[in-house]
Amino acid sequence: MKKLLFYLALATTLISCHEKDGEGSDPENDGLNLRFAIDWSALAEKPTGLTMLFYPADGSKALNYHFDAVDMVSVTLEDQDYSLICFNQSVEEFQNFQFDLEDYETASVTALSSDDLKAGTLAITSMKSVQGTRGHNRKGALTPIGLIKPFSISIPAPGLQGAARVNGGTLTNLSAGYNIRDRKPLEKTIEQALPADVWTISTLDDADATPVLTARFGSFGVSLANGTRAALDEVEQRNMLTVSVLLADGTTKELTADVTDAVVEQYLAALEEETNGECHVSSATTYVNQMGCVDLGLFDDGGAPLLWAVSNLGGYLPQDEGFYYAWGEVVAYGQEPFIVKPIEEGGGKPSSEIIEGESNSAKTIYDWANYAYCAGTETSMTKYCSDADYGTVDKLTELESADDAATLFFGSPWRIPTSADFEKLVNECVWEWTSMDGVSGCKVYGPNGNSIFLPAVGAYRNEKLTGNRQAGYYWSSSLFTKMPNQSYGLAISTETDPLVISLPRYIGSPIRPVCCGETVAPVPEDTPNTH
Repeated sequence: MKKLLFYLALATTLISCHEKDGEGSDPENDGLNLRFAIDWSALAEKPTGLTMLFYPADGSKALNYHFDAVDMVSVTLEDQDYSLICFNQSVEEFQNFQFDLEDYETASVTALSSDDLKAGTLAITSMKSVQGTRGHNRKGALTPIGLIKPFSISIPAPGLQGAARVNGGTLTNLSAGYNIRDRKPLEKTIEQALPADVWTISTLDDADATPVLTARFGSFGVSLANGTRAALDEVEQRNMLTVSVLLADGTTKELTADVTDAVVEQYLAALEEETNGECHVSSATTYVNQMGCVDLGLFDDGGAPLLWAVSNLGGYLPQDEGFYYAWGEVVAYGQEPFIVKPIEEGGGKPSSEIIEGESNSAKTIYDWANYAYCAGTETSMTKYCSDADYGTVDKLTELESADDAATLFFGSPWRIPTSADFEKLVNECVWEWTSMDGVSGCKVYGPNGNSIFLPAVGAYRNEKLTGNRQAGYYWSSSLFTKMPNQSYGLAISTETDPLVISLPRYIGSPIRPVCCGETVAPVPEDTPNTH
């Protein structure tokens, strides 16, 4: 097992308590055990199946797997390095496409007919190296991208009179297919047919206005040189549009236009949208009854669904830092002090009032001298203590409701996660280090494919925020009984896998609330259902 040292500051060392006694080989870990979460946000709907091909580094034949499950898949392979291709459905279900999948380096897909090029029908991703640590599991997240992009091309059609209609058209120098390894359209081009059913003619009230012909179609795109083709002068390399229009008098009119600029601009915009899309919560993310929580497919120790808040306590969006709390305290950094009235018997949300004119002030310093449950030192705990060497023993090992900031903020059944809840999140989910709107953090995919985002927003020690954008520390409600001046928390970092560790109780860390069951506190009315 891994042993890890986390540093909140040069003078503070947080020692991981994630190690297990009796280290040794685990027979269930023999071979390469892979687990992938799949984000299908490139498609309008989740597929009903997926295909994975693993290409062994030793050059042997690719291993082909088809899964009916599409959100989370697991596979065990012989322990070596592989390249991976993953796409929706199967080769057999895409009968109108030609797949060349014998070799990872040359793998490609082309359409047998331009009639089959419809945006949102085919999504593929690849991974050059899938190499697991010997004898250990590997988890990862995959986001197949839509290979067929939507295009819209419009040209003016002067001189059209009466009930004209488009017979069809063609567009030159569109890509014939897609190179999966390079993740780019093939350099080989085709003249793509644009049949009559992709065209519309604008209907204008002004009889003197020039009608406009518009084609909406799908394409693999264009092969770009240095990010553009618009500067090329050779007609043979540009996108030339030809349209045949049947006029009301029975004659045919042919229109031509150079639409290279529009084609390239739309293709580059589609690529930019893909890049930006990777920074947002998966489209698989769902909020239960629009109440601001996500069902990841996890359960608490009692078997009830364990639902996770979409944002940190005090935050609004998934990437917000929220409030920073010392363990068991209910007033956070910069939060105005308030007094909480007792929770009514049978649950419900407690009421709170802002304290005015009191000597109390907002939390500004995180150290032992300003921690609520000690007498000023790390060995003088006044509550939640299991060892007399650290203070007054009361044998409380879980935060009481009155000391649970999530319960006080939202009301029951919201609460701070236990260390066991975090262990389930670590061990049963797939984690991906990513960013959202410029905020680094972890995207966590549950077994059902839904996901949450945990921002890496550091922690407070004294008056200084440390680790921001590089690490994140989230409180659990569970005391670390071996050293009761510490409590369990979740640590995420750019350097390591997520771990449940022990943290000094005085530091200021965010809270990501959870609740069990379906009764949850609402979020503000203007909170969007997707981000």
